[in-house]
Amino acid sequence: LGRYYPIIIETDAEQAELERFINVPRARPALLDLLDHRPSQLRADHVLISRYDPPAENWPWLCVVHWPREFVQAGKANGIDMARDCYTMELFDRSDELDAHCAALLDGFVRSMRSACECSPSTKWPRQGMPERTTVTPDGAAGEGATNGSAA
Repeated sequence: LGRYYPIIIETDAEQAELERFINVPRARPALLDLLDHRPSQLRADHVLISRYDPPAENWPWLCVVHWPREFVQAGKANGIDMARDCYTMELFDRSDELDAHCAALLDGFVRSMRSACECSPSTKWPRQGMPERTTVTPDGAAGEGATNGSAA
C-alpha cells in the first residue's frame, strides 16, 4: 500500500499492545510487523466491505474487506495476500475510484447470487419475495441484512 501502513486492530488488548509498541523510545524508525501476520480473532459469515474516508487532506480513501473463510481459501488459491488471513485493503486517490471498486465487488456478488438462484433472462431482479436488502454468503445464498453484504 505504498507509503501507508494500515493496521487492523480487533481487540482492546491489541490496541494496548500497539500503543505500547508505538511509545517505546527508538533511535530510528522500526518496521511495524505487529498484527498483520497474526491470524484474525474474528470470524465472518458474510463479506463485510468497509469504506474509510481520508482523515486529512492528501490522504487516500481506503477500502477494507473482511472475507469469510470460504472466500479466503479461494483467494489464497489465486495468490491473493490477505492481512490477518482474512482482510484485503485497497487505497484510492479519489472517492469515485473507491465507489467504482465497491460497486464492482457488489456487482460480482449480485451475479453470483443470480447464478445461484438460476434466474432466467426474463426474471426481474430482485426476484419476487426476495428482499431488496440482502446479505451475500460465500455459497451465494441471500438473506435480510446489510445491502449486498456491504457495511458501507
